Amino acid sequence: MDKYEFGKYLEDLRLTGARLNRKQFHEKYGWHQNSIRGYELGERLCDVDYICCLAIASEANLIDLLLLRLEQGLIQFPLESAPDGRIKTINKAIEKLKHFSNKSPSKQDARINTWRDAESVILEDESMEPTIQKGSSVHHKALTSKIKDGHLYIVDINEYRTVRRVHVSPINREVIFKCDNPVFHNITFSDKEDYIQFIVGKVTSFSTFIT
Repeated sequence: MDKYEFGKYLEDLRLTGARLNRKQFHEKYGWHQNSIRGYELGERLCDVDYICCLAIASEANLIDLLLLRLEQGLIQFPLESAPDGRIKTINKAIEKLKHFSNKSPSKQDARINTWRDAESVILEDESMEPTIQKGSSVHHKALTSKIKDGHLYIVDINEYRTVRRVHVSPINREVIFKCDNPVFHNITFSDKEDYIQFIVGKVTSFSTFIT
């Protein structure tokens, strides 16, 4: 995971784990929105207390997240150009964290792999607002289980790939591709129509760009 992937992962934790936008995270924990943006774009490295707050807010495994952060290098300069004593100390810390991480595998390991392997599309309209804003990058994974009522999925309709919330009626088994924005039209399938062919994958996370 390079610094840009790490930054996107931090954004994913804030949005889908902590469920806070940048303004809300700033108001709760004090980091300026520009600083948060810099961390998430991979332009700068966050400090350890930021990692602690994000881990608690998102219920991520603190040891795993701290390990990922240390592997990115030091705030002042790249790890390879740091003083020898500091390099050795940081490497020892990384090895100790790996030891604790390996002793107690966390659900966060699976989440990291899910995020890393996911494909993404850009939402090109306002159909899913206020949940997902226009221009957001939406990550998804191939279907591996049955459709879950009310969950978000990537759908392909008339060669237009977008996001819809899928609802399954318990009464008549109709399936609705629903927009969160009521201005947009929903699509309804009868129980005899093959709606699965239009579902590309299940949404795993999304990155909303807030300025």
